Amino acid sequence: MNVITATNLKALTPSALWLQKLRASLATFAAPGSPLVTGLLVENWQGPEAAHPMYSVGLKSIMNPNILAVLDQPICWRFMSGSSDPTEKASGCWATPEAPGMPPKIVAAMQGLEATDVLASTSLLNKLSIVADQPGNQFEIRVLRIPGLVVEAFWLKYTGLSAGSADWIVPYGLVQGSANLIKLPGGGTLNKNQAYTASEFLTIAAGAAQKRLDAEQNAPPNAV
Repeated sequence: MNVITATNLKALTPSALWLQKLRASLATFAAPGSPLVTGLLVENWQGPEAAHPMYSVGLKSIMNPNILAVLDQPICWRFMSGSSDPTEKASGCWATPEAPGMPPKIVAAMQGLEATDVLASTSLLNKLSIVADQPGNQFEIRVLRIPGLVVEAFWLKYTGLSAGSADWIVPYGLVQGSANLIKLPGGGTLNKNQAYTASEFLTIAAGAAQKRLDAEQNAPPNAV
């Protein structure tokens, strides 16, 4: 059961044939009955699930205010699937992007509260005011990673027709200062699960990236 229920949020998925091959690959090492295999984007699965194309940006690239316009290829797909029992931990895996003639390759897999938390944050996208209160807004769900800042965020890419509308960024991790704050280098923070305009988010991220780069440049050399 895909956790995205808002009709103006488009959750992308790879082709059915590619997913079938991915399930077969996962089945070789996953536990019998694992939701990551049996429930991976299956229509009749009763547990929560989600799929996200993931895009990654370096510290210098994130300082480009037009970076989102040139990000056109995901680095991988991430799949999260949980049991219909809410007390069970969710599972997740990362796989190479779909490409003609190339079978899916599993990059990593995990099970735990991190996957459960990502599924919960994905579900909260349905309740954002820019989604729930403005049904005319049409978005495609992506994930934006900035490894140098240890930050991940949902990237709601605007696909509607209204002039002047823009993308939104919704941070959800990874280094949390409290239940609702995400730490950034240099003492900055982002509010977890809050929607920022893309320009606002990029300004904050660029400032943190510059501080991180400055700190690395000014760090004393390692003692021999």
